[in-house]
Amino acid sequence: MNALKAFLIEKFDLPAAADKKAVRQLAAEKLAAGELSRKKYLKLTTAKAGKKSPLDKLAALIDAATEKRLAALNIIATQPDEILTNSATVQLAGAPPAGTLANSATQPAEIFGPAAAATTGEPRVKRASEQYDSTKGRKIYPAKGLDGRPTNHPLAGQDVTFDGRPAYEQSQLEKAQSGVWLKHKILSQLGLKHMLSDHDHDLLRELVDKGQWVGDYQDGNGAQYFSQPRALSQAQQKVYLEDSTSGGTYLVPYFFDVDLVTYPLLYGELFPLVDLRDLGVSNQVKTPTLASLSITAGPAEGDTPGISLQTTAGLSTVITSNVYNATGALTIGRDMLADTPINLQDAFMQLYQVALLQWLDQAVAIGDGVTYPLGVTNTTGTNTASAKNSTAGPWTVSDIESTVKALPKQYRGKNDKVIFLSADAQYFRLRGIPVSTTDQRRIFGYDLDAYMFYNRPFKVQNGVAAATFAYGRIDKYRMWRRKGMELAVTDDGKTLRLANEILITARSRWAGQVVDPNAWVLMTNAPLH
Repeated sequence: MNALKAFLIEKFDLPAAADKKAVRQLAAEKLAAGELSRKKYLKLTTAKAGKKSPLDKLAALIDAATEKRLAALNIIATQPDEILTNSATVQLAGAPPAGTLANSATQPAEIFGPAAAATTGEPRVKRASEQYDSTKGRKIYPAKGLDGRPTNHPLAGQDVTFDGRPAYEQSQLEKAQSGVWLKHKILSQLGLKHMLSDHDHDLLRELVDKGQWVGDYQDGNGAQYFSQPRALSQAQQKVYLEDSTSGGTYLVPYFFDVDLVTYPLLYGELFPLVDLRDLGVSNQVKTPTLASLSITAGPAEGDTPGISLQTTAGLSTVITSNVYNATGALTIGRDMLADTPINLQDAFMQLYQVALLQWLDQAVAIGDGVTYPLGVTNTTGTNTASAKNSTAGPWTVSDIESTVKALPKQYRGKNDKVIFLSADAQYFRLRGIPVSTTDQRRIFGYDLDAYMFYNRPFKVQNGVAAATFAYGRIDKYRMWRRKGMELAVTDDGKTLRLANEILITARSRWAGQVVDPNAWVLMTNAPLH
């Protein structure tokens, strides 16, 4: 009040002997006339002048109100004592009911009460997932492989796609969820679910509630296959979390499953270029192939025997591919279960992905159709080429030209998936062909690390027989994959028990073979010198 009185004396000639009532009366008149702002009035009457108080916040809200509220100043002029002394609550003309501020984003409870009073009344506890970054980056086909060599991938620098959609790197959150899912699988099958921390439980619960899943699910009504990623029903969630020996045993988070496959897509020699398809619930794949349709000239009317009839029996054949397991096994110590989910998941995924990459490339190149899907170099009915000097060598340029010519033109063109395939040693023999016996310059140049030949990618698989050389359309090799990696955990057996270890077995299922043998040329007597 002293600060207000001093101000009124200085600005409006208030008598120095004026009492409190006179001070309030003059202040009210000046407020009504607009000569004294409410902000200035509150500053002069606040004990801690200069500091932002709840009344300052309230005054700012009132300043932003509509013109209807300004009419309330008339009441201030007529009832100054009641307003300035807070002896009564005055309903302002045109104002909203007491206790509210209409059309305002901020309510009094937000100013005077606890921070959360205007919402739930209690502090909000962050979910476990909010501790992790959920940002993801797209996977890009690399220009160089893991060994640093150029990949010659026709899609280098472009986005990786899987299931018709872009593939993304796992975010920090997804890595944590993958890790806790794997940890849950291990501990549940060992009867040690109690070892999961509260943080682990929260991450797993959110993954089960909101995640997309693929793989096998089995309940009392029979088997179901999640061929496309989808969420779990409430009943399925309960079974998955509470009964590890039943339905949810082979369900896999979709982003985990995608990461399993896109690693070989990124870094494989051959697998990234094949025709990858989904596999249904079966241990065999039957694929129809169509031969060329014969067209004859004529006939003239009345000629016999007339038009040559070609039936579907001669036009189509069915290729049958068996489904094979790609199984990896790993033993880990029980003490490792105490590691963070992210570390455990990363270690396991990296081991299996690297092994799967090697297995898939070997299957495409040299699969025997007995323990692997049938590979290119073991396919019958392909076109053939023969080396002029046989295995005794040396290579000649005409050997390569005869191989290229043996592939029908409709398969060559400018297709970017026509490749050469052999062991690495054979590649260097080819690139080492000299200009002549007296001129040792290399006829095909010196860019050996480019792994290109005749403007085509040269793919290497060291399991290919030394005398085998192949040329053809890699996209005419079709591979089928069943979604969902199966994961089994056990500590049964004397050996595991005494070593304080557990055994983790991971299995994925694949089928594959060349669907059009005419799209390949094989040479089996390639020079070895």
